[in-house]
Amino acid sequence: MGILANPKNFIQMNFRLLILILLTPAFSFAQFLSPDAPLQQAYIKATQQDRLIFLMIESEECQQCNDVADKAFQNDSLKNYVAANFVALRISPFHSDLNLLRDKYNYQGGNSVLFLDKWGTLVYRMNMSTTEYSKYLLQCRIALTKKAEADQLRSLEQDALTGKIETDRLYQLMQKRRTLSLPIDALLDQYVKQLPADSLNSITTIKRIAKMSPVLQSKADSAMRGNEQLFHQAWNSFYKGEQLAINREIIFKSRQAAVEEKSLSKAVEAAKFARLSHTDKDAGENAYNYSMMEFHRHIKDTAAFLKAAVVYYDRFLKKYSADSIKKLDSLRMAALARRKFNPPAQDTVGRPANFTRTTSTIRYRSQASHYSQLLNNGARSVYLMTNNPVYLKKALQWSVYANRFFETPYVLDTWARLVFKVDKNVDWAIQLEEKAIAILKNQGYSAAKHEEVVSKMKKNEIIR
Repeated sequence: MGILANPKNFIQMNFRLLILILLTPAFSFAQFLSPDAPLQQAYIKATQQDRLIFLMIESEECQQCNDVADKAFQNDSLKNYVAANFVALRISPFHSDLNLLRDKYNYQGGNSVLFLDKWGTLVYRMNMSTTEYSKYLLQCRIALTKKAEADQLRSLEQDALTGKIETDRLYQLMQKRRTLSLPIDALLDQYVKQLPADSLNSITTIKRIAKMSPVLQSKADSAMRGNEQLFHQAWNSFYKGEQLAINREIIFKSRQAAVEEKSLSKAVEAAKFARLSHTDKDAGENAYNYSMMEFHRHIKDTAAFLKAAVVYYDRFLKKYSADSIKKLDSLRMAALARRKFNPPAQDTVGRPANFTRTTSTIRYRSQASHYSQLLNNGARSVYLMTNNPVYLKKALQWSVYANRFFETPYVLDTWARLVFKVDKNVDWAIQLEEKAIAILKNQGYSAAKHEEVVSKMKKNEIIR
């Protein structure tokens, strides 16, 4: 009371408090640096504090991915651990350094966490988001154990730049970069160039190249497939799951290379390879159409994307019935529930009174939710890319069907936006958006962005 009653003491107290605030590290008051803080500021703090950087990149296209991460960070244990061990920065889709992150760390989208050292070397990455704070804690601890490996990675990369790195060390570098989801294709071509010519007659060498999923028509790809008989022997020695994983990566990387060069011919080649990787004809056609659609989307050829999207999603709607897929999911879940594990996967053990109760969790991602997300992605892309009523009505149809497969607040949000934009039915759009808000709040997520959408709908304002 005496301090507050004396104006001089009050001013002195607040001045001392201001000085204390200015001198205290920002992490004492906030978990993340300012949202618009440049990456360079994080490097400086990491150098001063000798810490790794916890760099969370928000997704531009997947609000659900951001929401689940937000929910995990409501946990005090996670917030305190990150604050105590890292310099943390959150990158929005509109951050000035986002293009740098795409180029340097091969960021492809989604909500991801990059763990960087003070020199900017990628130590570890988490290409997912989750509501489970314990998974973030685990990934943080793994990243801290790998801090020393950054020096080794820098050393290997410096040797590779000189062009005088031994073949085995070059392969080791590729393995490390691949683990970090960093590009390896130039290094793979260099590796093939350095190999003794007779080594390409070895199944072991062909398999080592194949495991790196070379881009189609690259030097490494040509070397791997040069001896067709030997390649097939090597390929058939992989397990089916390994073959699928390698082919998926070849398709993705080859399409990515086509996007970078804006090469239609290379995109077609990647799509044809995707088609041939399936034995089922319909699955092959879907893979071809999807690959071409994604190529047009990424090079921002709106007209070509819209045409490809109609082909892909209309084929999809003709083939799959929401009711039959949901029924199939139910049958699969029932079969999994009946399956006896040996030994059972035990998650929780309780000991009430005189007996022990063991419960087991069966994890299964339904096909219905997968198809719902796929259709919603298509509808959302069309919604964002065009005002053409013909395509928007198609997108509205896909959105309605997505909700029939599996209802989520994000599917409802897309549906509401399309109803507002296409049908001009404000009341129905608001009802759908408010239903999405209710689900989000019931699940413990923030609904602020959806409430902002409702506010704009009521004012009949343009929504992006």
